[in-house]
Amino acid sequence: MITKAQVARIKKLLKFYSAIERLVGPVDKFLDGHHHLKLESSGFMALCIEHVGPNQISFAHYYLQNGDMMKDPDVVMEIDLANKAAFPLTYQQDGLGLYQEIYECDDTGKKLRFSPNLQKSIESFMVTWFDNMKNQGFPSFEERELACKLTSSKPTMQGVVSVVSATTSSKQETSESVPSQMTLGLM
Repeated sequence: MITKAQVARIKKLLKFYSAIERLVGPVDKFLDGHHHLKLESSGFMALCIEHVGPNQISFAHYYLQNGDMMKDPDVVMEIDLANKAAFPLTYQQDGLGLYQEIYECDDTGKKLRFSPNLQKSIESFMVTWFDNMKNQGFPSFEERELACKLTSSKPTMQGVVSVVSATTSSKQETSESVPSQMTLGLM
């Protein structure tokens, strides 16, 4: 029999997938090739989203320290396309010298050891971080598609997306982007 705690965790993993889909669009298409996004929202560190491995997507903020790009933080999520679920694999915080893996694997990728406490901790963090991404005005896939239609641009899975948050009262142009830049002012 499935417990209430198991049901709650399954709902959380499904919610993670929905949050990812909100940001990258169709997850299966994002995982088809090496895609990446850099989403910007006024007043916040850019959010970098990258397909980093088989069914794995990284979510990261970066800052520059002594010429090095520092992850603040970086969480790699594994995607279960069949069940439309996602769960964290790793957490990295460069400024603290912290790198944590939920599973310890051998050289072949076989999972040897599992840390349920770390899993619970990172999942709790991701609930908050995904909520923050939305509340801080990082643009959804649908908002970026709308911006493309308004500017007659061709949508792309890659590039930098600039956004002026709905909570911001001034418009702001952002730095260069490759291969595309779209600015969407939400007032």
